[in-house]
Amino acid sequence: MRHDAKKLLFTVKSLEKLPRPATGRDVYHDERVRELAVRLYPSGAKRFFWFRQVMGKAVFRTVGDYPSITIEQARGFANELNGRLSRWKADGYAGEDPFASARRGDPTLGEAFESYCAEHLRGNPRLSANAERAARLVWNRNLAIWDGRKLSQIHREAVEGLHREISTRGPVMADRAVQLLRTVFFFAEKKKLWNGANPAAKIELNPKVERTRFLQEHELPAFFKALREEPNRDLRDFVVLALTTGARRGDLWGMAWQDLNFADCTWLIPHPKAKIPYRVPLLPPAVAVLRERQERRIDSPWVFPSARTRSGHLHDSRTAWTRLVKRAGLHDFRVHDLRRTFGSFQAKLGSSLLIVGRSLGHSNPSSTTIYARLDTQPIRESAERAVTHMFNLAGETKLLGGGDHE
Repeated sequence: MRHDAKKLLFTVKSLEKLPRPATGRDVYHDERVRELAVRLYPSGAKRFFWFRQVMGKAVFRTVGDYPSITIEQARGFANELNGRLSRWKADGYAGEDPFASARRGDPTLGEAFESYCAEHLRGNPRLSANAERAARLVWNRNLAIWDGRKLSQIHREAVEGLHREISTRGPVMADRAVQLLRTVFFFAEKKKLWNGANPAAKIELNPKVERTRFLQEHELPAFFKALREEPNRDLRDFVVLALTTGARRGDLWGMAWQDLNFADCTWLIPHPKAKIPYRVPLLPPAVAVLRERQERRIDSPWVFPSARTRSGHLHDSRTAWTRLVKRAGLHDFRVHDLRRTFGSFQAKLGSSLLIVGRSLGHSNPSSTTIYARLDTQPIRESAERAVTHMFNLAGETKLLGGGDHE
């Protein structure tokens, strides 16, 4: 069983010293018996459980609560289940399935969620490497209180009540919690773990408030000054690329060398959010950044490599970004607002919404065909006007450079 959760050698001392989570629940895996784990709840309660993939299906068994069940008893139970599975596997899975009752039973929401993470999110090449971490964040903050509740015990009225309660703390998070809950129920039904009406289906979500924040003209000099002083080269390069391409954060951090064409100065974004690959013109500031990074390239297919991530490339630079925004004196300015800044300056200088949309890789059924007819030249010209205007307002006519990686 492999989660993003921490590994720990289970001893009485190590379990007693575990800090209580403020919300949700934390999961720790035993270093000695890897299929054995313990869930720690805000109340301080600790519950052992066992997990294995059996014939391609996730199977969970609750072992018992600590300290009523000792560590050695929990390990013994886990090893017994491991042995049962090994013997059945050695027999070519012949005879009665020793885990059939575990799969036929009505699972808890926690079991269904763990199965969803194990079978759908973890290692799925079509998903971001951060997909499981994002799902666990929503789970731990909002849904882990129903961890031990059977799926059949979760009703629509309860989901509506939970959505209202979370909405008082954050409407966006409330919507994400319902969406995750809905997905877990659909997954459980698809995998035949459970059968019934999805209590999170058709729950009315909170009205969306469209965000309109982008860099104002008077904010550009301070922002570029702060960027010039930023010691994190990865973030500086990322910001220059974001402001000159308008690409999404995930696409930028996952930029691959093989998708760059320096001959015609374009970048192919192969797996965008809209699912339709599109080419982005690379303007001189972007080319300068990429050429400089190419000179320092290590043995990695990624423009922003990282040895600390499963994907092999960076996914964010939150500490440096917070520092940059604070130094620039900006209020409520997020990474995605760089993309909005790029599009806003294009529109401000007279580019059509069609050109702006194509620059940003927007797609919808009515415009996809029209977009396909556009070559990159009018998009490049629109981007050049916007970027030149931004750099001139900021007093920056040269590409920013220098510094070390964080």
